[in-house]
Amino acid sequence: MLFTMNLKGQVNQMRLPKSKSLWPLFETIVNAIQSLEDTKNCEKSLITIKANRIEGNQLNIKGKEELNHFEEFIVTDNGEGFTERNYQSFLEGYSTLKIAKGCKGIGRFLWLKAFDQVTIQSIYSEDNIFYERKFDFTLEHAIEPEVNRRKINEQKCITEIRLSGFHEKYRETVALSLESLAKKIIEHCLPYFIIDGCPEIILQDNMDQKINLNQYYRKLYKDTLHRDEIIIEDNKFLLYHMTVNEGADKHELHLCANNREVKSYELSKYIPNLDKKIITEIQSYYYVGYIVGEYLDNSVSAERYEFNFSEAPILKTIDEKDLITAAIVYISSYLSEDLGKIKDEKQ
Repeated sequence: MLFTMNLKGQVNQMRLPKSKSLWPLFETIVNAIQSLEDTKNCEKSLITIKANRIEGNQLNIKGKEELNHFEEFIVTDNGEGFTERNYQSFLEGYSTLKIAKGCKGIGRFLWLKAFDQVTIQSIYSEDNIFYERKFDFTLEHAIEPEVNRRKINEQKCITEIRLSGFHEKYRETVALSLESLAKKIIEHCLPYFIIDGCPEIILQDNMDQKINLNQYYRKLYKDTLHRDEIIIEDNKFLLYHMTVNEGADKHELHLCANNREVKSYELSKYIPNLDKKIITEIQSYYYVGYIVGEYLDNSVSAERYEFNFSEAPILKTIDEKDLITAAIVYISSYLSEDLGKIKDEKQ
């Protein structure tokens, strides 16, 4: 007998806090990056993200016009696409196909937590024959049995994932500016930007705004990137220090797993004098730190917005507090000169 799963029941069991409203989009972007990692015949790796707003402008509380909310996201890549193997994995809950990349096999269920419908259109090649596969993925009907898969004359791989019908309770928590969205994507996927070989990623909206995320990263982040190694209970963590002149509004520490941000902490709660932007003679900035490590990869929860530190498959477990405390020591040292000046000025 075939084992079946109730899709609506699965989605209802999943948690998606409003503070994580963009997680389904992030999941889609990471899937595109991973698809390009697995693609060998791609001349130039490219991902485009179209963030469509509700038509027209809206009035803010002061009666002035401002941009409308995002209601739809379209992520396109030229990776290997929905081949038969990848399609069968998509149909299998908790698939282990990409477990080596840290995938839990349930990310696509988050789509239906925040969006009414996901439309997938993929042109891919198998045995030197090109096919097109197109289908809708919804909570009410899941996937129709007869998926449109046909041979075509196209000679170029391209996959488009359209997330439509952004639920209002999530939609309204997302900042309106495209630059803010760019910052969120980079923060979530920072380890991919740090390593060489990150595909070119273009973000645009339907108001003719466009941001090249790779260039944005190099402009605001790359030149300020420094690294420390932290050892706790024989486990190695890397702490990346960054000073950001634009695009941030507080000092933060981010914990990452499998090349993406999972949890963040406001540093003003841990380090005195980090309650506002640091201003020096040569720059003004916010500090942003990122911690990565195999221990975190093994401890991340299925939904990817929390860590199960006590359940990590390592004999000597590390408490969340221990990791944050160790990081604070390195961050305080990294910022010691500017923090010292702030302290002296206050005294």
